[in-house]
Amino acid sequence: MTAKEKAKELVEKFRVEVKDMMMHGDGEDEIFYAKRCALICVDEILESHYKVLIGVMPKVYNYWKEVEQEINEL
Repeated sequence: MTAKEKAKELVEKFRVEVKDMMMHGDGEDEIFYAKRCALICVDEILESHYKVLIGVMPKVYNYWKEVEQEINEL
């Protein structure tokens, strides 16, 4: 799965959850909060696995950094 596809997948998963919790708002609000949730998720992955990813599997680390960038561009 490409970083762009993963970014879209994460945002869409969180969008469904955000939509269920929101009483008011529109699609833009859903996307905004879904992106924030997805970025938190990616940040947790990067922080909790930084030493392993950067030292042993830099390709995986770079993949998640790219996912983070793609989420920001959505």
